[in-house]
Amino acid sequence: MNRGFSNIITEEIEDIETRINLLLCQFDSVSMIHDREKAYRKKQINIAFENYKTERTIESLDRLLQLTHEIESYLFLSQIGKTVLSSDAKSTPGADILFNNHIFVECVCMAVGDASLSGLSEYLGFGNYDYNKKSGLINERITNSLKNKTDFYYKHVGKSIPDNAPYIILLSPGILRYGWFEEEYGMALSEVTLGRGNPTLYFDRKTGKYVSSDYSHTDSFKKWNNADIDSNYFLDRRNGCVSGIMLATEILQNYSVDDVFLHLNPYAANLVDPLEFGDMVYWTKNQQGRYQAFKRGMPINTFKNK
Repeated sequence: MNRGFSNIITEEIEDIETRINLLLCQFDSVSMIHDREKAYRKKQINIAFENYKTERTIESLDRLLQLTHEIESYLFLSQIGKTVLSSDAKSTPGADILFNNHIFVECVCMAVGDASLSGLSEYLGFGNYDYNKKSGLINERITNSLKNKTDFYYKHVGKSIPDNAPYIILLSPGILRYGWFEEEYGMALSEVTLGRGNPTLYFDRKTGKYVSSDYSHTDSFKKWNNADIDSNYFLDRRNGCVSGIMLATEILQNYSVDDVFLHLNPYAANLVDPLEFGDMVYWTKNQQGRYQAFKRGMPINTFKNK
C-alpha cells in the first residue's frame, strides 16, 4: 500500500458503508425504475464494496466509485428535469442517462490508472506535495476520461445516440477528489478544456497602478513521461460532439447544484440550453467572447477586480 493511498482509506469502512446504504435506500425509493434494474445495480455495488473491503486497492475503490457515481448522477438530475436511467440489467447500449427527452448524459469517474508508473501514487490523499506537479498528473487523468467518453460517443452515434442530440459527459474526480483544488465553480477544469494557464496581472507602466487581471494560455501540458498532452479539449474539432462537461466535485454523497458545475463547449455541434439545468452554475462565452460563469442567465463575476 503506498503512502498516499493509505491517507484515503483511513476513513472507517463502516462510514463508507453507511453512505452507500443511504444512497441505495434513496435509489430503492425511486418509483420510475424497474425493480429488476434496482436489484441489479444494488448487487453490483454491494459486490464492489465487498471487494474493496477485502482488497483495499485503488482499482477496487475506482470500480466502487464509478458505480455509485452513476446512481448519484441519476438522483441529482432527476430533481432538475425528466431523467431516464439506462437499463444495465438488460445491457442496453448507449449513454447512462437521458435528460429531458433529448440530452444524452454519460457518466465517468476518473480512474487513477497505473499510479506507480505515472508517479501519481506519491500524490494520492492528503499531505505536503508539489501541487503543480500533482495537478498536472490529475489533468492527465481528466484528459484520459474525456477521451474515453468521446470515443464512446463515436461508437454509439447514429445508433443509440442520435447525431443531432446534445451529449454531456458527467465527470467525477473519484479518488482524485482528495487533495485536488477544483477552484471556484469548478474553474480548474478549464486548464484541460481551454488551456487556461497562470493568473496574470496587468499594470500601467506610467502610473504603476493595477489595471486588470487575466489568465495566460497554454497549448499543452507534460505527461508523466514528458510527452505533451493537448490542453484545449474544446478546441479540438473531434470533440465538437461534446456539448458540455458536468463536473461533480464531491463523492459518496448527494450531489447538489452547490457542487456540480456545467462547462459548456463553445464549439459544440449540438448546443444545450443551460436554463434546462435550473440553478446549476454553468460556464459559457459572454458577449465579449470571454468564458465566464453564469447562473440562470446572469453572469457571475469571478474576476473580482474587473
